[in-house]
Amino acid sequence: MRSETRSQSAGLSGPKLALTAILLALAFCVLLGMWSRAPFQYDEAVYAIKARQWIDATPATQWRIFRPPGMSILGYVVLSIQNSDFALRLLGLAGALGAAGALYALAQRVVGGWPALIATASFAAAPTVQLRGGQFMNDLPATALLLLMCICIQDTFERRGRGSRLVLAAFFAAGAFYLRYASVFPIFAVAGTSAALWRAHLKSHLRLLVTPAITMTVLLVPHFVYSTSQTGTPWGITQLASEVPLQWRQSIGEGLWQYMRWFPSRLAGHVAGILMLAATVALLKSLRRAAGSGGALNPERRAVLFLAIPAFLQILYLGLTHHAEERFLFFPVALLVIAGAGFLAGTFQRMRLAQTRGRRLLVTGSCVLAIAAGGVPTLRNSQNLAESRMPLATAAKEIRKHADRPCSAVSVDGPVVAWYSGCATYRYDQRPPKSRSRFLIVLPGHRFQPTGATLERHLAEASPEPIFHLRRRDSDDSSVLVYLLPSDSPSSPERI
Repeated sequence: MRSETRSQSAGLSGPKLALTAILLALAFCVLLGMWSRAPFQYDEAVYAIKARQWIDATPATQWRIFRPPGMSILGYVVLSIQNSDFALRLLGLAGALGAAGALYALAQRVVGGWPALIATASFAAAPTVQLRGGQFMNDLPATALLLLMCICIQDTFERRGRGSRLVLAAFFAAGAFYLRYASVFPIFAVAGTSAALWRAHLKSHLRLLVTPAITMTVLLVPHFVYSTSQTGTPWGITQLASEVPLQWRQSIGEGLWQYMRWFPSRLAGHVAGILMLAATVALLKSLRRAAGSGGALNPERRAVLFLAIPAFLQILYLGLTHHAEERFLFFPVALLVIAGAGFLAGTFQRMRLAQTRGRRLLVTGSCVLAIAAGGVPTLRNSQNLAESRMPLATAAKEIRKHADRPCSAVSVDGPVVAWYSGCATYRYDQRPPKSRSRFLIVLPGHRFQPTGATLERHLAEASPEPIFHLRRRDSDDSSVLVYLLPSDSPSSPERI
């Protein structure tokens, strides 16, 4: 009896120890990337300047209402304790670990122990997950909350859990929304798929939806009120947020084509790519089985549809309507690696493979090594980012040392300049308001740096020579130049 208890305890501790190793490996790789101390990029700085404005009233002129407040609220809490880039980026690390942990919890419910570990490790080994995990961004924290929402829904309908789980799902969904407005589509995709898969249960238990619906509505009331005050409609801000990415898209389907080109290495990594392909096969087989059986499905097939349908719907939606960024697909990638791991596990089991504990530990150990190996490209990518962003951040810090307050600057990547200089920032098509110190920052060769008449118009007003400049390492050309502008402009921004 004691030996049985001891073996059961060991069996229970094995997956937990493996999960701990996976999370530690992920944290190591993320921290390795953070070690490069790359300056903030545009999106990081946008949330950071708004958080700092709430603390010391420094300008946040590049903030727009289509930005969700969640990350800035979390940033406010962090900055109240420690004012540093590293402290804010720890929120990204927490989001990466939270997403990996939530992925395991969901996978453990639908595909079982060691396939869940494989799915978690493949997600954690993705280079883009490791890189974004070291940034003050909202994608991974929102993914974690969406996965927790899926856990609550799956527990309620598949395991016939308590209806209170759906209330909890509403809290997670609202949290994901306030972190990232683009969470609206996956929330509806998961909800619609769940309603279709468990429609018989829902018909006889409609009361399960009443309290969660009321809870979600109450949680969104602050957003509706603010949106109405700013745009005139409760959905105005989310509509604006959905339209902004269209400005970056050159053609319909451009994003989908780009994702296909990035698959698998840049999009999700090679291991996750294999699992995503397996999930595609599993989805096709499950859809065929559902069509042939009149909709009757076993739990395994239902799990595949629950995971894969929302994932592919989001990939298609984003690919057809948005420009491509790997971080947009964290949630669908997480769902697909779970479905793929479950499908391969079932295939191996039928082939009598991976039956022994030793083989399972070997596979899990290999995944941990794969995550650790991913730290090398993560560090290299972070160092490249640090080198490319350093000139602008250095110029902004130089402005901070010498500027009289209030100050303003005209530059590309305005939020980055605002974060490191403490000045209000304006685009090249604006004229900054009157202030004690006004600056013009020029980044030769930057893809968004205006040239021609627009640049000449500003240079005509600037000091004859730059007051600060940095040269490129490989040439005598300047990587950044800072000019002083006269302080006699109008009292409000004007179009040039």
